[in-house]
Amino acid sequence: MPQITDVKVERSEYNTTLVTARSILSGDQSVQLWDIPFLQFQRGYAKWLNTGTLIQNALPMLDDNQREFLMTGITEDGWDDLYDLSE
Repeated sequence: MPQITDVKVERSEYNTTLVTARSILSGDQSVQLWDIPFLQFQRGYAKWLNTGTLIQNALPMLDDNQREFLMTGITEDGWDDLYDLSE
C-alpha cells in the first residue's frame, strides 16, 4: 500500500477536490484545485490507499501530473526545474 506523507485532501466550496501536498524534493508545500467531484475522487483515493490498487486504475480521472503530485507532492513545474535542460 502507498506511503503518503504530507498530503491533505479536502472538498472545495464548489464540490471539487482541493489537494495540498509537500514536495519530497524541495519540501515546498503546494495546493492544487482539481475539477473532479470530491466524492468521486474520495472513492478512488480510498481504493488506492486501502487496497493496493494501482493509482492509475483507482483514479483514472487524474492525469499523470496529478498522480505524481498526489504521490510525491512534486508539481509539473518542480520537475521542470529539476530537469532544466535549457542551459
